[in-house]
This record gives sequence, C-alpha cells and structure tokens, in this order.
Amino acid sequence: MNKYLAVFLILWTLGNVHGEDCVPREYGEGKIVCVCNATYCDTLPSEFNVPDGGFLAYHSSKDGHRFHDIGGSFQESYQDDEVDTVFTVNRENTYQTMFGFGGAMTDAAGINIASLSESAQENVLRSYFAPEGSQYNMIRVPVGGSDFSTRAYSYDDVEGDDTLQNFALAEEDTKYKIPYIKRAIELNPRNILLFGAPWSSPKWMKTNNEFNGKGQLKEEYYQLWADYF
Repeated sequence: MNKYLAVFLILWTLGNVHGEDCVPREYGEGKIVCVCNATYCDTLPSEFNVPDGGFLAYHSSKDGHRFHDIGGSFQESYQDDEVDTVFTVNRENTYQTMFGFGGAMTDAAGINIASLSESAQENVLRSYFAPEGSQYNMIRVPVGGSDFSTRAYSYDDVEGDDTLQNFALAEEDTKYKIPYIKRAIELNPRNILLFGAPWSSPKWMKTNNEFNGKGQLKEEYYQLWADYF
C-alpha cells in the first residue's frame, strides 16, 4: 500500500450548504435549464462547513438539480456492506498538469450577455467567475471572427498588407468581449488565464482566399502570420 492510497468514502448529506434552488424552464424531451435573470442565478454558498477528514462535492443534472451537495468522510478501512464507492489513487503516476476550468468569450457570448439588463449581466458573470459562482479561471478568446460570430472578419482584411499597418481590433472586441473579460477579472479572486485562439488567418493569406473551406496558409505568409498572431 506504499504506492497506492486507497480512499474509502461514507456519504452524508449537508442540508445547509446546498446551492440556490433551480428556477426551471422546460424545453421538452426532458430538457430543463435553470433561469438566470436580474434577480436570481445559480450560486454556491460562500462558506463550507466540512469536518476534518471529510469531503464535499456538488453536482448538477438534466433533471434541474444545480449545485446539489454530496458529502462524506474518508475511512482507513471498510466493510463491503458499509460503502458504495472506493477510489484508489496512485500518487506516483502523474500525467498532465491541470491549470483550471473555463469557457470561451466569443462574439456570440458577448452579444447575448449584452442583450440582458445590467442586473442580469452581472448575475451571469458572477455565476461563472465570482466566489459564489463556478470561479472559472480560464477564458479562451477568439483572435478575430469565429464560428460564433455574426460575420467573417480578421484583424487585417486589407489584402496584401505585408506590414500589417492596418491591424486593428474589431468592434466586437471593444463592445462585447473586452468589457466582460475585464469584469470577469474583477470578480474572480484568482488570476484568470487568457489564451487567444484564431479561427482563420486573413483570407488573403490563404490559398483559397476564403475564411472557411479547405484553404491553406500560403508559404510566403508564414512569418507574417506569426507576426499577426
């Protein structure tokens, strides 16, 4: 047992630390979403009363459960009829490093958030990034337009601009993405990691001269694309 740590769990219920109850809206075929509006959004409790040697987990389900708690305690030994779950952890065998969890701040995300009232906007952002929310600490930001944009664009759509002198952010960045990213950073107690992900190079750098399709980056623009990126 030196190499492996066996973890035995006995479940218990925490009735006083569950998240806010779901305000359900049904879309048929058993599909339920929880409404987030100007006065309510799913949140977690700000304090967790977990005893020594215990654990607390939250789960959501398609039945409308949001942040329902499951708690338990760790035991050094067990009998088969006492527990339902046994975890065996190999502490010497590690793989990738987990930096965190998050989502994408696309044009579509910004447009939809902007369509809400200011109070509802705040609740949405808090539910993802604030201490009482999911505390996302990563945001993927499209570099230019993407499949979640209302139009196809890049940051330099002037054909043949070999010096990138026309490189500039788009209205979608300054109006939608950047303001909400800044607010997310303000709300989160941890550092938020941002990483850019281009959907396409400017179409004039590609063999098919299109944003989509099967075009490839032209060899003569390898360095310019790196400079752009």
